Amino acid sequence: MKKNILLAALLLGTSYVGAQITQADEPAVGASINLYIIDSLAPEYENVTGNGVTWDYSTYGGYGASYARLLENVDPASTPNASTYASSTSAMSLQDGLTRFSNSTATEANSQGFVFNEVSFGEMRLVLDADEAQIASYPMNVSDQVIDSYAGTLYYSFNGIPTSSATIGTVSTTFDGEGTLMLAQGNTFNNVKRVTTIDTSVATIAAIGSTLELVRRQYDYYDYATSKLPIFSIVYFKIKMQGATNPLSESKVVLSSILPVGFVGVESVECPTGCETKVFPNPATSKLNVTVGEDAQVSIYSMTGELVTSRTVKKGMDAKFDVSEYSQGVYLVKIEGNTTRKVERVVIQ
Repeated sequence: MKKNILLAALLLGTSYVGAQITQADEPAVGASINLYIIDSLAPEYENVTGNGVTWDYSTYGGYGASYARLLENVDPASTPNASTYASSTSAMSLQDGLTRFSNSTATEANSQGFVFNEVSFGEMRLVLDADEAQIASYPMNVSDQVIDSYAGTLYYSFNGIPTSSATIGTVSTTFDGEGTLMLAQGNTFNNVKRVTTIDTSVATIAAIGSTLELVRRQYDYYDYATSKLPIFSIVYFKIKMQGATNPLSESKVVLSSILPVGFVGVESVECPTGCETKVFPNPATSKLNVTVGEDAQVSIYSMTGELVTSRTVKKGMDAKFDVSEYSQGVYLVKIEGNTTRKVERVVIQ
């Protein structure tokens, strides 16, 4: 474990002690909160940092109460991977998403890895059995950052074959802001603390002599007066072959403890006069047809923000997408051209 702890707040001589994060702020096993999936186009506000800042998500729509996800801190011993993460005391589990395994002391928190179910690779399980990752150094003040390297093994399916790869990586955890969080229905939270995590893993695939890169970027917003679990969270996840331009898989999910009244799915830019852009039928069962009035990139996303498929469609073409193997539910069809930007909700039955 090679760690680099940057105590920026102390170096600047701050006395803003009230913004500290300590081990006492960690959620107890059994703590839980319902979070609702909202518009994945919501900004990350990566540059809105420091004391007294405002993050405004009040105008972004959602998908309704049925798109709730339970976030809970479960006992690692009760999980299917209990023996793998035997030293963990916390398993932070997002329903249908990522489960992070960790333990902590009064002075630091460490990660033993994660489990993530991905459409193309199945269950992806990172086990930091060679070198754990430090993810916090207590107490943390605004602008404090912990950077640490780690090493272990990544388990997944590659071309349908169970595979394990030696993996190394670097994770940075930054307490990068304290201020006001504005959510839907006029809900405003003060004294909110934001923790940003950027995690990059590189797994060696010996069979093909290449490497697989996993990138996670996560923003967690905490109001400890409400819950010791985040009340708002953005999770971005990407998998690609190292050096490649296009990812093999990419997803972004935005989660809020407040359910928006408005719904996602409105056109943000109208198609120009004379342009024929259509998505039909809706609902669809086996084929989804997309017609565009100009050359455009057509992408289909699941409601969790995962990119299912994407292709370029030429002007005037009637492109057919095979959706017969898609799980039933609501999907977003995003159409982007030089003068067109359209997002439609489509039901797959």
